[in-house]
Amino acid sequence: MAVNNGLTDFDISSFAVIPNGTGGTNLFGGGSDGGVFLSTNNGASWTDVNSGLMNTSIKALAVIGTNLFAGTNGSGIFLSSDNGTKLERGEYWFGDYLDPFSCCKRHEYFCGEL
Repeated sequence: MAVNNGLTDFDISSFAVIPNGTGGTNLFGGGSDGGVFLSTNNGASWTDVNSGLMNTSIKALAVIGTNLFAGTNGSGIFLSSDNGTKLERGEYWFGDYLDPFSCCKRHEYFCGEL
């Protein structure tokens, strides 16, 4: 069974999971060229969720609670608090070449240079 229906980028290098509030999960994948993708059916189909994303080269995904962080290759870190409907860069933007690779429950950011 194929699990890439809807993916426009098959080079997915990062994943994140957020509970959807109804007992299921939202699975996110970050692509090297296609941005962030969302599956609400365990990977059977995917939809890109790149609204607001300035750069679709995703290097890392991280989760704190229900917040999704996407580290890009050259445009900093973006946050979605609405399951990827809108990704925004804000006060947590550290610079062009930093990626989140892990987050902890105290809302601290851990970043690495590219």
